[in-house]
Amino acid sequence: MKSTTAAKILVKKGLSVTEIREKLIQLFLISKKPLSKTFIDEKAKEWADRVSVYRNLLTLCEKGILRKISSEEGGVYLLVNQKEKKQHMHFKCRHCHQVYCFTNIEISPNLLPVDFKVENIEFTATGLCNKCLKN
Repeated sequence: MKSTTAAKILVKKGLSVTEIREKLIQLFLISKKPLSKTFIDEKAKEWADRVSVYRNLLTLCEKGILRKISSEEGGVYLLVNQKEKKQHMHFKCRHCHQVYCFTNIEISPNLLPVDFKVENIEFTATGLCNKCLKN
């Protein structure tokens, strides 16, 4: 069996390689941008039910393969750069709903006192992107 990029990501994170997980990761690899749950469900309806998609998205998030960025519309999922270890800021345009990564704006878990254990950091700014500002 040919080992795909998606399969390698799953194995590296200690997950079994399943058709649903591989196809979900491939969606992100092909799109190269954050995807909404609605978009994912639409693409996946030929090969998985919504509950299976939801459960696998949760698993992929728990293992650090995907990250969910919350918003009023329910949020989007993005593939985590496996080489990038630093947390960074995201920007979500309220007009076009595009999500941008700003890797040059880092977020440090060391901002809290030592007797706190940081498990997750989300830093998402919202507003209008440069393209929507021009229109």
